[in-house]
Amino acid sequence: MGVRQEPQGEAPVYVFGAFRLLRQARQLFLGPTPVRLGGRALELLLVLVERAGEVASRAELERTIWPGSVVEDSCLRVHIAALRKALGDGPGASRYIANVPGRGYSFVAPVVALRLDAEVDADASAAPPAGPRPLPLRMTSVLGREDVMEQLRALLPRCRLVTIVGHGGIGKTTLALSLAGQLQDGYADGACFVDLALLSSAIQIPDALAASLGLEPDGEGVRALLERWLAPRRMLIVLDNCEHLIEAATSLAECLLRLPPGIDVVATSREPLDADGEWVLRLGPLACPPDDPALSLEQALRYPALQLLASRAEAGMDSFRLGQAELPAAVKLCRRVDGVPLAIEFAAAQVGLLGVQGVVEQLGDRLRLLGSGRRTVLPRHRTLRALLDWSHELLSPDEQRVLRHCALFVGPFSLEAALAVVGPGAAGCMMSCLLDLVSKSLVAADTGGPDARFVLLGITRAYAIERLAEDPERNALAARHALYTLGLLDECERAWNTLDHDAWLACASHVVGNLRAALDWAFGPGGERALGVRLVAAPAVLGAGLFGERELERHVRAALEAIGAGTAADPLDAARLHTAIAGGVVGDWKPWLRAIGQAEAGGQPEALAEALYVCAVCCLGAGLYRSAHEHALHMARVAAQAGLARTLAVARRLPAASLHMLGEHEAALRLARQQPATVRAPLRLAGPVGADIVRGALLARTRWLLGEGRAAAALARDLLTLAARDGAPASLAWTLALGALPVALWRGDDAWARELAGQLEEHAERHGLAYWSDWARLARQVLVARSGRMETLPHAAWGLDAVQGDHLVTWLGASAGAGLDAAAQRCAQGQVGWCAAEVWRASGERLLPGAGAARAAEALFERGLAAARAQGALAWELRCAISLARLWRDAGDGARAGALLQPLVLALGDGHDGADRRAALLLLQDLWRCHR
Repeated sequence: MGVRQEPQGEAPVYVFGAFRLLRQARQLFLGPTPVRLGGRALELLLVLVERAGEVASRAELERTIWPGSVVEDSCLRVHIAALRKALGDGPGASRYIANVPGRGYSFVAPVVALRLDAEVDADASAAPPAGPRPLPLRMTSVLGREDVMEQLRALLPRCRLVTIVGHGGIGKTTLALSLAGQLQDGYADGACFVDLALLSSAIQIPDALAASLGLEPDGEGVRALLERWLAPRRMLIVLDNCEHLIEAATSLAECLLRLPPGIDVVATSREPLDADGEWVLRLGPLACPPDDPALSLEQALRYPALQLLASRAEAGMDSFRLGQAELPAAVKLCRRVDGVPLAIEFAAAQVGLLGVQGVVEQLGDRLRLLGSGRRTVLPRHRTLRALLDWSHELLSPDEQRVLRHCALFVGPFSLEAALAVVGPGAAGCMMSCLLDLVSKSLVAADTGGPDARFVLLGITRAYAIERLAEDPERNALAARHALYTLGLLDECERAWNTLDHDAWLACASHVVGNLRAALDWAFGPGGERALGVRLVAAPAVLGAGLFGERELERHVRAALEAIGAGTAADPLDAARLHTAIAGGVVGDWKPWLRAIGQAEAGGQPEALAEALYVCAVCCLGAGLYRSAHEHALHMARVAAQAGLARTLAVARRLPAASLHMLGEHEAALRLARQQPATVRAPLRLAGPVGADIVRGALLARTRWLLGEGRAAAALARDLLTLAARDGAPASLAWTLALGALPVALWRGDDAWARELAGQLEEHAERHGLAYWSDWARLARQVLVARSGRMETLPHAAWGLDAVQGDHLVTWLGASAGAGLDAAAQRCAQGQVGWCAAEVWRASGERLLPGAGAARAAEALFERGLAAARAQGALAWELRCAISLARLWRDAGDGARAGALLQPLVLALGDGHDGADRRAALLLLQDLWRCHR
């Protein structure tokens, strides 16, 4: 509250109630009558009055009044008692001096400091004229409240009592003072401001209003005096900080409204007064800029929260100017403190010391960092913790308990959610307490939707979490919250089937904050790790991108460590986690085999279908295409029998991929085209790569193999655009490594392949995708080898897996080194078919430099040609035909060579452009020259 100064000069006279204290003359007057006080008592009164609104400790007072002396404890109490008696403070009626237990004493009555010139000084005992004292100076400007101000100006002529209600620090007093300053000239008798903040008793409120009006009760009751004096007046009265004396403030407001209609009242409070004729205006936080990297400084400064931060930071450090470089941190800061003006001011005060980014980094402990050293503010406004202590102490024990328990929620929550978490002990009073907390501005309510939603501001939640740490029910509450969050994840999984991806993400994003909080507890000291494992293994967590890659990996590793330490886990959950930590590529198959066994034994078709699906995908990744095909067919049978339509659609896609890899391209193409891209996989089958991406890559590859090279390249480019829009890092990696890069290298478009390899390498490194980094390095080495700077690429040098080895042969042919032997063995065993024709051709090419190898090479070329024709793979057929034609030409049988090659080139036409067609045309020209 402090001492309110007149605008000019010194203040030798302090006025409070009917008293005047002359500082220079060391005299106290009650009206015209001097009040007898001893010297020590008078000095004590001066210290307390000059620090009105602050708490002066016992030690401070003793050092000031008795400097250098040792004072007995009873001495100060004696002088305080004498002061209270002289001022008329009786038991339970501390209108002037309040004892603050454990801290000291405070002068709690409003004090006005007046400047008196020499002529008036001689008659200082004369009472100043009655009338409202000047409004306190506003320390901060009103930003972003123009619409609210306009609304208040429109309301007052119609509604004589308007209460501005809001969270502590939201700017209620600033707004009320600004309103009074703008309107006071429109009232014949001006505006009067009454701060109730440090009043400790209801009986002090009429005295505070009388003191603010300069009225002295003279044998007349204070209320009677106020009613008589105010009745003919036209005045605006502001009652500030009513919440702790709400009933008395309501009584006074209603009393003022019963006077002739010349008195208008504006009140500020954490909760409505519930007075007759009251109009409540709820004040929310300042609007914050969106978290948008594309936001410019000019656009961001249109938001009042950022305007306030910038202006207060500049006021605290003249050299500071908010620039584009600091903008992301400044936006984050405003959002982290929820746009609460007082919190923004506290944060701005730290910018000069820490910088904007430094303040953001320190915001983990918002209640410690955000504090003000200004002595002109109320004690409870000097830190956020003090501000919230004030609000908390005004709550009933039940309200305090419900506030603590609701702090478990991050973001909006429903009444049903609150009842699920608080448990049976508080369920009976939950609704009434929650509504009371809304009324008292500690909880915000959104009733715009079909169900009411509640939310705590970040600073309130941080405070309540601190209180919750001391609650013996904390672990039981956290466990119920974790189970509730698990239920939310189940709801997200069900919603996956009905919402499009953007709508689903918007819905599921509300779960992420609660999920993080639940995981922090579950894997922290005293948490339930089994619950943490279930949360991390939920399909919505592993399959839908709710977390970034690194955060997800951290949680998955924590869950696997818990399982390794003996925490019981469902085999399906364990299998999901093992696959997630392997990047969803191959992983350990044993957990999935256990999951298959458990699902079959337990009659769980959805779990069985999921386990079979992942095993099929893992087999594809390991190059075990027949096993993949069998798992896919098994999955389709399970889905059909259980009536799982979406699962069945996914199961029918998998054979298309396995058939393609086995070399049955026409059958694969028919299956791929039969399945519409719009069929969305269930969440547990969504996987890290979108089904449309896999289907598109399969089509691009198959079209090249069938001799449609130009169309394959166009499809691959379109697929890259689709994968970039998909947003899943693995989708783009898959498209680059298994779609676009193979097509580019098969066509001999090394410039495009080099560009794609660089893109894949950068993408994989940014997202920590080690497996796909290997593909990028392999592609770069292939390009080096094809440029002639490397003779072979040894298989052992890279530790290639089967799938990479198969592709390597199709890119380097006979130069694939040991990779060619491994691929030939797989083809001979029937494990792979899509590249068999090229493997046999490359094996023949490797033989040719040797003496007498022509017949063996010819047999391999013909074997490859037969395999290509059986598969309808015209691209491989062309390569085999080129090798055979060269062999026959060199043997002197050019006519036979031309007869083999020419019909094939004509059949393919220019739709199969690229290096192979160019090589075939050159060979045909050479054959024609030889024939002539």
